Amino acid sequence: MDEQKKATRQQMAAAELYCELLRETKLRLAYIELILQGRPKLPARLAYELCVLQLRCLCEIIALGSLVLNGDIKPPRASKSAKEGRLKQIWSADTTIKELNVIHVPFYPFLMEKIIPVKGVGIKPGEFKPLRIPFLGQKEIVSLYTKCGDHLHRGTIKKLLKDPMPNHFNFDEISEWHQKIENLLTCHVVALLEENTMLFALPEDPTQNNNPSVSFGSVKLPEGFEQKGPWRRPVRKQD
Repeated sequence: MDEQKKATRQQMAAAELYCELLRETKLRLAYIELILQGRPKLPARLAYELCVLQLRCLCEIIALGSLVLNGDIKPPRASKSAKEGRLKQIWSADTTIKELNVIHVPFYPFLMEKIIPVKGVGIKPGEFKPLRIPFLGQKEIVSLYTKCGDHLHRGTIKKLLKDPMPNHFNFDEISEWHQKIENLLTCHVVALLEENTMLFALPEDPTQNNNPSVSFGSVKLPEGFEQKGPWRRPVRKQD
């Protein structure tokens, strides 16, 4: 980050809540990993459903985190739901993502190379670099959330008659989703509504006993990114 910015009281409250959500993501990701390792030993179907449940909760946490950081949305940026005060009542991750997208805020986290903030300094200029590895993207989170919901319900009679007792479960796919979410949250930044301001998040900061840490600042965007309107958003570099 080019320079640290003094956070407002509201931003600090949002940052503290965001850190709590990051702690929860670590717990749920670790639980999926234990299940994939066979600890505890469970019937395949139960193990699969427990993993799917955690993935769905993780989708909700990512969506809630985005809303927490960009929750103070006022006209003309606000969507109809935000104007009517219903945005904070939405519990569905896919609806939250869609609502935030309507507001045209580059709200979704994007990856950067892992950097350890220097105490009192933050991220130095030129250290902000995008990390190009597979991660759970903005479109994927909606499809994953829906897919998880389908697996967590027994469904209709028609579905039951077609496959009364499923016995084939794709744990490789679970592992892939797990890795994508872990990649997304390992080290990331989120563009905020305030012009040119970003939040840098590190779920495991060694300078904070491996607890989550966040900092605010203005960002000089690296090559391959550009500014769109009053907010900064990632743009794929043209080949």
